[in-house]
Amino acid sequence: MGSRRLVIGIGNSLRQDDGVGWHVAEALAARVEAGALAELEVLAVQQLTPELVEPIAAAGAVVLVDAVITAAGAGPAGLEPLRLEPLHPAGASGPAPLTHHATPGALLALAMALHGTGPPAWQLLIPIAATATGFGEELSPGASARLAEALDLLTAWARHA
Repeated sequence: MGSRRLVIGIGNSLRQDDGVGWHVAEALAARVEAGALAELEVLAVQQLTPELVEPIAAAGAVVLVDAVITAAGAGPAGLEPLRLEPLHPAGASGPAPLTHHATPGALLALAMALHGTGPPAWQLLIPIAATATGFGEELSPGASARLAEALDLLTAWARHA
């Protein structure tokens, strides 16, 4: 494991608010390129795949960012606050971890199995209202506000991890 921190933003960038994790990663990567954050690697992905095991295993710490769709009509005031939650290695639930879709816990478990160790890991699940998940690249105002919150939280984590 290295000292480099890794953020992986997950989401379908063509399905509006479902892509908020991907958009968070893109915005965070822009901060890294501007020199605002050192020793941070950021990946924006459509889904979790086994190819992510190597960068996860090489990281000193990792955060996976994804949207959690809540009930339609839940306004930003009714959504839970953002928080980093510990992520633990876990067996796959659903598709096997060597297919084109894996769970965060399964990838962490695979990294540990292949490399004998794994980084401290967290997940940032971004609750968003299920009002804008159709085809399109634009985020709703609510998801854009959550994106700003996530950027602040991840910037603080990157500076203190």
